[in-house]
Amino acid sequence: VFIELSVACTVIPLFTIAQFSAEFPSLLSGLISIACTATLIHFKVGLKPCERRKSGEGETVDAGQGQTVADAEVGAPAVDEVPAAKKIADGVPEADRDLLASPTVVDVALRTMPLWLTVVLLIITRIEDIGLKEALTEKEPLIIDWKLGSLGQLTLSSAFVIGLSNILGAPEKIAWSFQMLYVPFIIPFFVAGSATLLVYRGELRSSPKQILGGVARRMKKPLIALLGALCLVELLRGKDVNADAPAFIIGIRLSEALSDAFIVLSALLGSLGAFFSGSTTVSNLTFGAVQKAAALNLGLNYEALLAVQGCGGSIGNAVCLSNIIAVSTVIGVENQEGAVMKKVVPIVAAFLVIATVVMLPFLYA
Repeated sequence: VFIELSVACTVIPLFTIAQFSAEFPSLLSGLISIACTATLIHFKVGLKPCERRKSGEGETVDAGQGQTVADAEVGAPAVDEVPAAKKIADGVPEADRDLLASPTVVDVALRTMPLWLTVVLLIITRIEDIGLKEALTEKEPLIIDWKLGSLGQLTLSSAFVIGLSNILGAPEKIAWSFQMLYVPFIIPFFVAGSATLLVYRGELRSSPKQILGGVARRMKKPLIALLGALCLVELLRGKDVNADAPAFIIGIRLSEALSDAFIVLSALLGSLGAFFSGSTTVSNLTFGAVQKAAALNLGLNYEALLAVQGCGGSIGNAVCLSNIIAVSTVIGVENQEGAVMKKVVPIVAAFLVIATVVMLPFLYA
């Protein structure tokens, strides 16, 4: 029951908000889901205590589920097990144990500030009536306007919009720009993180320099991979006005060769992108333009086909090796990637089929 309620706390807000906005569903529904799920856990809605008792030699029985599990899998006999709550409490400093036992509303709000402040900043920078969106995307006046010879012309506006035009003498339409304050980067992540450091500066066990250094070390390798992925995406997509962009050519050629059968491969293509990259976002960036070009060529509703792409990318994370290895490491399972993959692949295949079938009426709408 708890799982169904938790899923409903995510899906219902997501569907409702999507009727009014294309940008806010993923932001608000996640926040609402976390709050509702935490409330369900606090009041133990749909949760039942799991009692374990010693059944026989070498076995323990889960009385709540009626399952027999070998001692080798669950550890020591149930009578000697330390409650999970006590293990967590033992790892908390003495000064913070009262806070863990009975946190106030203010404590909860401050401790979760990185989460809700990130969402709030994203929302207020995207509501046009507030005016911040326009202010953060202004390309004039210019602070920097440098000519870099054959490399192009580098500009930086007062809103920190960096741009590069006339790249290698190419036309203006191939110019590149990056809105540093509008794209989720400095705002909200740096701002929310810095605000949290400022509030809890007295409780820091390491200096801000050490914390930032640790973050930089963790980001070094993922940053290299992401930069490579983004370069590939830009090379594939080109610009909407370019009919010779690789994504456009691939989408047109595949749709011409397969005709309506391309629909069958649409979700699989999204899943393939997530399988290699471990990210639905990277999958959508890489193959979204291909799907759109194919849909327009076949006369299909391209928004519906992009939804199929998104579904495929989402479920494709389940078969991504990096995700499987990461989860296996967290739960203490070693060298079981193949076994996990065998169990997950049929579920992923069924999900892809269901997603495609459900979207068929919308594709031809």
